[in-house]
Amino acid sequence: MKAIQRRIITLLFCCTFFVVCVVELVSLSIMNRALDKDATQIMSLLCEEEAGKLNEYLHNIEQSVNTMHQAALEELEQYDGNIFEDAEAMEEYVTELDSLSRILADNTNGALAVYYRFSPELTDPTAGYFSVRDKNGEFMDFPTTDLSLYEKDDKEHVFWYYEPINAGKPVWLDPYPNENIGVEMISYVAPIFYEGQTIGIVGMDIDIVSWREQVEKISVYDTGFAALMDSEGNVIYHPDYKEGMKKEDSPEVAAMMAHYMEEGIKAQDSYSYKLDAQERAMVACKLDNGMSFAVVVPLTEISAPSRALMVQTMLAAVAIIAVFSIFSIRICKKIIRVAYVDVMTGSQNKTAYEEAIEVINQEIREKTARFALVMFDINNLKITNDTYGHEQGDYLIMTAASLMQQAFGKENMYRIGGDEFVIFLRQELADSYQERMDEFYRRLDAFNKEKQFVWGELKIAGGATVFDAEKDAVYGDVFRRADNLMYENKKQQKGQQ
Repeated sequence: MKAIQRRIITLLFCCTFFVVCVVELVSLSIMNRALDKDATQIMSLLCEEEAGKLNEYLHNIEQSVNTMHQAALEELEQYDGNIFEDAEAMEEYVTELDSLSRILADNTNGALAVYYRFSPELTDPTAGYFSVRDKNGEFMDFPTTDLSLYEKDDKEHVFWYYEPINAGKPVWLDPYPNENIGVEMISYVAPIFYEGQTIGIVGMDIDIVSWREQVEKISVYDTGFAALMDSEGNVIYHPDYKEGMKKEDSPEVAAMMAHYMEEGIKAQDSYSYKLDAQERAMVACKLDNGMSFAVVVPLTEISAPSRALMVQTMLAAVAIIAVFSIFSIRICKKIIRVAYVDVMTGSQNKTAYEEAIEVINQEIREKTARFALVMFDINNLKITNDTYGHEQGDYLIMTAASLMQQAFGKENMYRIGGDEFVIFLRQELADSYQERMDEFYRRLDAFNKEKQFVWGELKIAGGATVFDAEKDAVYGDVFRRADNLMYENKKQQKGQQ
């Protein structure tokens, strides 16, 4: 019976474990995909939001420079473009635009310098103005660069002038160091053309340090970060290069970062890459000035909610399996009780008896068998049923079974017929079978002396024997011997009546 119980419990546990695991795996897969999607959306939204702030920064500069550009053309029209031939007109023109430029720059967030430079082919190569914000926030005049000192293709000194003119439209210049004021900056410059003639350029500069500070403040999860590169592949800001890095200073690192940036921009969602044995996710985009901006997060941080969820679901699964197992064991025991226990007497039934026989026969074959067999048969059950009714007959059976259980133990008893009982005393208990038989009959005698029932005295025939390995080849040999002894005892009891 215990073997069947173990098998049923094991089967229930395995089925429960399998179902719970399948449900948990499917749930985890769905939730992990949802969490990964949420993480990607969070990174994308953050990248979009921060890029929007940087672009807004750029748009303010563009708007101010475009206003300067429009004002410069309108003023030129008032002078019919003849300012270069009239010193007084030139001075008035420059003064008016310088004043306007300072007002615009003063109201433009991040503006460090503002300028209007004229073509050296039309006037003095230093003509124009260059106003720089001082420590107090006021714009002061600063010496202008002599354009005649440098060739037009000198990118180190005058590219800020010739690049927008050659492009024929306003351009954003990549970060460059301004040797005059000792600041690294980015610039937005617009060329001025009037009636097919190159007049010069107007522009505004931004201190690159302010950009680095802005990018450095961007928070992404716990250890994520933002990075910025210019269109030439130079690092503007990265946590490992807070002051920036020129690509010629470390070509391999710059090329690798540029590659990741490029792939991140191409990717529709987040782009994953591995660096220094760490898996990372990146969302990148292009800013309006051509720079590349990205937010980067280690995958361990992105997957942290998934890992926490996995632990929680595993704990929940263990709890579910444990609770279900407890209920399964209880249900199994009830099923076993119904299947293997005689409801009337509480003894084990014939199904349990037949399984016990299989076990005993196996032990006999393996030469490990050691048991005593006791058989009982209740006398006068049919007469009691016919004369006094089945209710009294049932009471007779239950009373007899109770006396047997007191002497031999309920766990050793089997009811194999209406009034027949078998008792197995296994292993060490086999040696005590005769003592228990004597105890049983003492209890029976005491019972008959104390109580009188409608059927008279309770009579129970019994027979007992032990397994003999030399005589008994199978359980049936022992059973027949015990059965014969029981019927001999039954005849004796009838003869005494």
